[in-house]
Amino acid sequence: MDTPGNILRSERTKQNKSLSGIARSLKISVEYLEAIEEDKYHLLPAEIYTRAYLRLYAESLGVKSDYVLSLYKAEPEPDAIEEPEPVREKKPFNYKPLIIAVSILALVIGIIILSSRKDQKPVMEVVGESQETEVVSAVKEAKAVKEAKAVKEVKAVKEVKAVKEVKAMKEVKAVKEVKAVKEVKAVKEVKAVKEVKAVKEVKAVKEVKAVKE
Repeated sequence: MDTPGNILRSERTKQNKSLSGIARSLKISVEYLEAIEEDKYHLLPAEIYTRAYLRLYAESLGVKSDYVLSLYKAEPEPDAIEEPEPVREKKPFNYKPLIIAVSILALVIGIIILSSRKDQKPVMEVVGESQETEVVSAVKEAKAVKEAKAVKEVKAVKEVKAVKEVKAMKEVKAVKEVKAVKEVKAVKEVKAVKEVKAVKEVKAVKEVKAVKE
């Protein structure tokens, strides 16, 4: 009977090729190739790998891979033998301890609730106090926000005022500097006029003296 393993082993033998050489070229372990030739497909990782290995093996030998795959049928794995579990004798469940424990627990819880209610305030009173506390807290927060806002506004006004004062001082200083420059220039011009006038007078005196001589 033709099987993929028989066909591939026969063709490999005809071509005088070794399993180790084919394993190296295909990068498939020799154990997997031996399992394929013996049609022990349950020794391979999974059916998808089995089909891929069959196709590669067939193509490496020049055999039609489609024909080999058509002959392939996944061999079912042997069923594992399950040992029967020992039959355990079921004993009737005793509910009495559970009922007693639940009753004691309920009694304890009831006592705790009753004792705690004596020291607690009425629910409405507690709610009222809680709401009053929340209102007071909200008012304080709003007041704090307003105060902080007012402080920021005052600080901003002071900063603007300081900037204006600095700017005004700079402008006054600039005006004074310009005025001082003009005064210095005027003094220099007057001095220059006086020097020119003195030179002219000296020159005139010399001319008069020269005429007299």
